[in-house]
Amino acid sequence: SGWGALTSSILQELSHEYERRDVLLFSLRRPEAQTATGDNLLEVIRRDINQGFATSTLPEICSLYVPLTVPPSGQGLPHLRYRPHSDFESSALLAAAVDCVTLPARLAPDGGASSSSRCGPALGGVDLRSLVQLMTGA
Repeated sequence: SGWGALTSSILQELSHEYERRDVLLFSLRRPEAQTATGDNLLEVIRRDINQGFATSTLPEICSLYVPLTVPPSGQGLPHLRYRPHSDFESSALLAAAVDCVTLPARLAPDGGASSSSRCGPALGGVDLRSLVQLMTGA
């Protein structure tokens, strides 16, 4: 689709502009069941080449590269019923996963006004660098 090359050039520009910032990149992929059915061979080859290009170049540019896809229905999430071939339902699951993973970085660790509520300051807030280190095991 060409999105990998576009993402690579944008990330390179951003890394030159903001050298000291961490970048998390979530690469959303179609479920395997959807990629294997209904596509001609040329389309599957083109998609695989684009994914290979993205997987080989994008991790070098960002702090953390996470390819995401939903598991086939019934595998990995036994208590959740969804249709993996539905773009709407798949994107909702992936959005929820990204939201949960990035929540600690979106909470201000200093307990400032952005992380405060009537219940008090938010617990578990970390900066983005700490979140990247936690996820990469560094």
